[in-house]
Amino acid sequence: MPREPKTESKAAFARRSGFSRGHLYRLIAQGMPVDADGKIIIKPALRWIAEQPWLCPGGGPWPGRAVMRAQGIDDW
Repeated sequence: MPREPKTESKAAFARRSGFSRGHLYRLIAQGMPVDADGKIIIKPALRWIAEQPWLCPGGGPWPGRAVMRAQGIDDW
């Protein structure tokens, strides 16, 4: 079974999360974790997104959680 990468490009993370690349740049400016090369550190970034109530209208759960679970990434 292939190992899940620890980091990925903004384009790949945009596909994974459902956010546009432009939105990802705004999230990074707000503190979403990236490495020194600007790649997104996947699990910490997903955790950070899930902890941001302002990302979800009405303070509900981030809709991308269902996407992550569908991809088998539910231990973040």
